[in-house]
Amino acid sequence: ITIVNPWMESYEYRQRKTCTNDQLAARNPDGTWTVVVAHRDPGVPNWLDTGGRSEGYALIRWVLPATLPPNPDCELIELR
Repeated sequence: ITIVNPWMESYEYRQRKTCTNDQLAARNPDGTWTVVVAHRDPGVPNWLDTGGRSEGYALIRWVLPATLPPNPDCELIELR
């Protein structure tokens, strides 16, 4: 997963974490992983930094999954 602008250009990834993948993501106890996209660090694993942007896209892709392709869920929550 990577966060991108409306032109599908990645956000600044040299100084900020703007993407993760199946090998890098911290896992939940059930083997899944949760990604948090936010403008500031919420103090949780797998945080993707928007660099202060309030709009953008999340690009999710997979290639030749060993089982059925994943079925991602998205949820909007309030950042505390």
